[in-house]
Amino acid sequence: MSLRLPLDGTSRAVLTLTPRARIRFRQSDLARHFRFESDLVVIDPRVPPEGTVSYRVLSNNQSLVFEFTRRSRTLRKLQITEGFAT
Repeated sequence: MSLRLPLDGTSRAVLTLTPRARIRFRQSDLARHFRFESDLVVIDPRVPPEGTVSYRVLSNNQSLVFEFTRRSRTLRKLQITEGFAT
């Protein structure tokens, strides 16, 4: 987990969460609670071992970015940004 706080009040606070290796969250597990829309997706095939697919969900002045492995759709990282203008 990492937390980046704004120093000057103009930046946004960013919290990044990385699940432990033995704990697996699949995209299908989270799909009941979040909408993963294709217009807010970024695919990066260069991230080993299988590439990543990232979805941005905008809600309540927050940006949530879910990064999953490309094939198995296992959560690699969740990044929450406060103060994101929708």
